Amino acid sequence: MSAHSDAELAALLRGGKSHLAERKRSAGDRSGIRRNICAFANDIAGAGRPGAIFVGVEDDGTRANIQVDDSLMRNLAQMGSDGNILPLPDMTVERKIFEGCGWRSFRLRPNGGGRFATGEGSGSRPARRRSWRVRSRSGA
Repeated sequence: MSAHSDAELAALLRGGKSHLAERKRSAGDRSGIRRNICAFANDIAGAGRPGAIFVGVEDDGTRANIQVDDSLMRNLAQMGSDGNILPLPDMTVERKIFEGCGWRSFRLRPNGGGRFATGEGSGSRPARRRSWRVRSRSGA
Protein backbone atom coordinates (compact mmCIF):
# COMPACT_ATOMS: atom_id res chain seq x y z
CA MET A 1 0.00 0.00 0.00
CA SER A 2 1.53 3.27 -1.06
CA ALA A 3 1.54 6.48 0.96
CA HIS A 4 -0.32 9.55 -0.22
CA SER A 5 1.37 11.69 -2.84
CA ASP A 6 1.68 15.42 -2.16
CA ALA A 7 -1.25 16.02 -4.54
CA GLU A 8 -3.41 13.51 -2.65
CA LEU A 9 -2.49 15.11 0.69
CA ALA A 10 -3.42 18.54 -0.70
CA ALA A 11 -6.79 17.18 -1.88
CA LEU A 12 -7.42 15.60 1.54
CA LEU A 13 -6.51 18.87 3.23
CA ARG A 14 -8.85 20.87 0.99
CA GLY A 15 -11.63 18.34 1.40
CA GLY A 16 -11.95 18.59 5.16
CA LYS A 17 -12.56 15.89 7.71
CA SER A 18 -13.42 12.51 6.26
CA HIS A 19 -12.82 8.81 6.79
CA LEU A 20 -9.26 9.46 5.50
CA ALA A 21 -8.49 12.91 6.95
CA GLU A 22 -8.63 14.73 10.28
CA ARG A 23 -7.67 18.33 11.04
CA LYS A 24 -6.21 19.51 14.33
CA ARG A 25 -5.65 23.14 15.26
CA SER A 26 -2.69 22.28 17.50
CA ALA A 27 -0.85 19.38 19.07
CA GLY A 28 -2.33 20.28 22.45
CA ASP A 29 -5.06 17.62 22.24
CA ARG A 30 -2.64 14.71 22.50
CA SER A 31 -5.36 12.27 23.58
CA GLY A 32 -7.52 13.24 20.60
CA ILE A 33 -4.62 12.87 18.19
CA ARG A 34 -3.79 9.44 19.64
CA ARG A 35 -7.43 8.36 19.24
CA ASN A 36 -7.27 9.47 15.59
CA ILE A 37 -4.02 7.56 15.11
CA CYS A 38 -5.69 4.43 16.49
CA ALA A 39 -8.79 4.91 14.32
CA PHE A 40 -6.74 5.24 11.13
CA ALA A 41 -4.37 2.39 12.08
CA ASN A 42 -7.37 0.16 12.86
CA ASP A 43 -8.98 1.22 9.56
CA ILE A 44 -12.29 1.86 11.33
CA ALA A 45 -13.88 3.07 8.06
CA GLY A 46 -12.69 -0.03 6.19
CA ALA A 47 -11.08 2.10 3.47
CA GLY A 48 -7.93 -0.01 3.20
CA ARG A 49 -6.00 3.21 2.50
CA PRO A 50 -3.71 5.37 4.63
CA GLY A 51 -5.31 8.10 6.70
CA ALA A 52 -3.88 11.57 7.35
CA ILE A 53 -3.99 13.87 10.37
CA PHE A 54 -3.17 17.51 9.64
CA VAL A 55 -1.85 19.52 12.61
CA GLY A 56 -1.80 23.31 12.33
CA VAL A 57 -5.04 23.51 10.35
CA GLU A 58 -8.42 24.86 11.48
CA ASP A 59 -11.63 22.89 10.87
CA ASP A 60 -12.44 25.19 7.94
CA GLY A 61 -9.08 24.41 6.30
CA THR A 62 -7.38 27.72 7.07
CA ARG A 63 -3.98 27.86 8.71
CA ALA A 64 -4.00 27.80 12.49
CA ASN A 65 -1.79 30.43 14.04
CA ILE A 66 0.76 28.05 15.59
CA GLN A 67 4.50 27.77 15.19
CA VAL A 68 5.32 24.74 13.06
CA ASP A 69 8.89 23.95 14.10
CA ASP A 70 11.22 21.03 14.87
CA SER A 71 10.03 20.81 18.47
CA LEU A 72 6.46 20.26 17.28
CA MET A 73 7.74 17.65 14.81
CA ARG A 74 9.50 15.71 17.59
CA ASN A 75 6.46 15.85 19.87
CA LEU A 76 4.17 14.57 17.14
CA ALA A 77 6.55 11.80 16.06
CA GLN A 78 6.88 10.62 19.67
CA MET A 79 3.12 10.03 19.88
CA GLY A 80 3.56 6.90 17.79
CA SER A 81 6.50 5.52 19.72
CA ASP A 82 6.12 6.63 23.34
CA GLY A 83 4.31 3.47 24.44
CA ASN A 84 0.86 5.05 24.73
CA ILE A 85 -0.34 3.29 21.56
CA LEU A 86 0.16 -0.44 21.20
CA PRO A 87 1.08 -2.10 18.99
CA LEU A 88 3.24 0.66 17.54
CA PRO A 89 1.50 2.15 14.47
CA ASP A 90 3.07 2.38 11.02
CA MET A 91 3.10 6.16 10.67
CA THR A 92 5.14 8.94 9.14
CA VAL A 93 5.21 12.55 10.37
CA GLU A 94 6.16 15.16 7.80
CA ARG A 95 6.39 18.92 7.47
CA LYS A 96 4.63 20.18 4.36
CA ILE A 97 4.05 23.57 2.77
CA PHE A 98 0.70 24.06 1.08
CA GLU A 99 -0.38 27.39 -0.41
CA GLY A 100 2.34 29.14 1.60
CA CYS A 101 1.28 27.62 4.93
CA GLY A 102 3.36 25.18 6.95
CA TRP A 103 1.66 22.27 8.68
CA ARG A 104 2.46 18.77 9.89
CA SER A 105 0.85 15.65 8.60
CA PHE A 106 0.69 12.13 9.93
CA ARG A 107 0.33 9.40 7.34
CA LEU A 108 -1.01 6.23 8.92
CA ARG A 109 -1.11 2.89 7.19
CA PRO A 110 -3.92 0.58 8.28
CA ASN A 111 -2.83 -2.68 9.84
CA GLY A 112 -5.24 -5.51 9.25
CA GLY A 113 -3.56 -7.78 11.77
CA GLY A 114 -3.76 -6.00 15.11
CA ARG A 115 -6.04 -3.81 17.12
CA PHE A 116 -4.49 -0.54 18.18
CA ALA A 117 -5.41 1.03 21.49
CA THR A 118 -4.30 3.99 23.52
CA GLY A 119 -3.61 3.54 27.22
CA GLU A 120 -4.20 7.17 28.11
CA GLY A 121 -7.62 6.73 29.69
CA SER A 122 -6.24 5.10 32.81
CA GLY A 123 -3.65 7.65 33.85
CA SER A 124 -0.34 8.84 32.55
CA ARG A 125 1.42 5.48 32.37
CA PRO A 126 2.13 3.99 28.94
CA ALA A 127 -0.15 1.30 27.57
CA ARG A 128 0.93 -2.26 28.29
CA ARG A 129 0.51 -5.34 26.20
CA ARG A 130 -0.91 -8.35 27.88
CA SER A 131 1.79 -10.84 28.54
CA TRP A 132 0.97 -14.16 26.93
CA ARG A 133 3.01 -17.16 27.90
CA VAL A 134 2.80 -20.67 26.53
CA ARG A 135 3.17 -23.26 29.26
CA SER A 136 3.67 -26.93 28.94
CA ARG A 137 1.14 -29.30 30.45
CA SER A 138 3.63 -30.26 33.13
CA GLY A 139 3.53 -26.70 34.45
CA ALA A 140 7.19 -26.02 33.68
